[in-house]
Amino acid sequence: MRRKRVYIYDRDFFTPGWEDVITDISEHKPSSVNFIHSVHFYKLSDFFKARENEIISKSNDAFLDINIPLKDTDYMMHHYKNKLLELISPTSAVYLSIGGSYYYQIEYYKNFIYKMNLLYSLWSNRIPIRLKYEEPTLGCFDPLKDLSRLVAQWSSSPLRKSQTIYERMPKNTKVESIQAAKEQARILVEKFPQQQILFMQTTASLSKMGRWIK
Repeated sequence: MRRKRVYIYDRDFFTPGWEDVITDISEHKPSSVNFIHSVHFYKLSDFFKARENEIISKSNDAFLDINIPLKDTDYMMHHYKNKLLELISPTSAVYLSIGGSYYYQIEYYKNFIYKMNLLYSLWSNRIPIRLKYEEPTLGCFDPLKDLSRLVAQWSSSPLRKSQTIYERMPKNTKVESIQAAKEQARILVEKFPQQQILFMQTTASLSKMGRWIK
């Protein structure tokens, strides 16, 4: 008898108790457990366990929403770098989310700055994770929409190794979107002058550093 797949709709499945649910599902011996939507991991330990579980499909986009303080990234790399390198490849669908839904516009700026710094911390340790833009829900307005989309495209481009965000403008991006992205970047740097450095990095330069100095 052919075993059936199980599909889970929950966007926030990987919260406390998810392992018990998987154990219950496993008793019915499905061929795999799949997700209708992208999955979000709020702890590295949950990401590791899910990736090691043979019954859980790896086909969905996975977002690491770990929210680790930037000052603790060195500790994270010391303990988990090898595991992250094992589970994240240049073609794996594992991302840091950018964009999303916030009620206050300042939160979009803070999230952008945090995710870019976290991305560079991972890149400086040669972990090839990428960014992916998440659309805001109804009622939320992202003031960095064009910039975040452009940066997400850049993070998936092989040319990020030698070209900065400003140097690598995706050919399939509309001119007006590029102009809007540049204006949004200008406003961000105007509000947070020290973040100008975020727009001056490449994968190659970060790899040489060995660590990203926040």
